[in-house]
Amino acid sequence: MKIEQFFNRQIIISNRSRDNDYVVLNIKEILKTPIFLVKTKHGAYLWSYKLTDFRAQKPIKISTDLIYGLYGMDGTLDLNDIPEFVNLYEVIKVKNSIIPCITGDTPGESNEPNPILVGYDETSTFWVTHRDMIKTMYYCDKYPGKCAYQTVDSSNMRKHLECCTDKPILNCRQVNILYGQYYMARKYDPYYMTHIKF
Repeated sequence: MKIEQFFNRQIIISNRSRDNDYVVLNIKEILKTPIFLVKTKHGAYLWSYKLTDFRAQKPIKISTDLIYGLYGMDGTLDLNDIPEFVNLYEVIKVKNSIIPCITGDTPGESNEPNPILVGYDETSTFWVTHRDMIKTMYYCDKYPGKCAYQTVDSSNMRKHLECCTDKPILNCRQVNILYGQYYMARKYDPYYMTHIKF
């Protein structure tokens, strides 16, 4: 029997960052009450770290029953009744990553100095380990109901607003391929159609 099964805990082994400023978490999901062990480069284990010392690259999936337990509190997080010491963010999938975002549906932030950062989507809740992970979602409002462009990069939004239009854009080009065949790609924002001629 493994130690995790005997104590009904999830042992999470992490490493310190190169400059020893924080502890790197490389897990996707916490299934049971965790025990965090920090492994040094010499193979020794340390355990006297605070939760504020831990950082993950992405939000960590966790149940509402366990999120309070990380901070030594009892109870279950109710997403319909958020306490003042919790900041709630909508988790949005962007390409191959998930990002906690401040959106129009995001509740107001807490005035607590060290609130619990929690992300949510339609089916899951996530532990957001640090504020640097949180982005602001920008929506194009130039043509409401027609343009649905959104991004977490403010510079991309500025570029988009310069060329945003409510009319289809047609970009054509002709490229020679094998044996004199060619294609013409017609670009309709945001869909592409490719026609091949022989």
